[in-house]
Amino acid sequence: MLDVIRKRRSIRSYLPEDIEDTVLREILTAAMFAPSSRGKIAWEFIVVRNDK
Repeated sequence: MLDVIRKRRSIRSYLPEDIEDTVLREILTAAMFAPSSRGKIAWEFIVVRNDK
């Protein structure tokens, strides 16, 4: 896991392909477990599937 964290990077260019719903759910579930200061920071996710 530490290796994955060390190799992380920001992506600013995206492929025009859709992500499968199961993969998207897994990513969002992982994000919900991200720590915040004393658990007080509420999270909100906006998934955009259409650039219009």
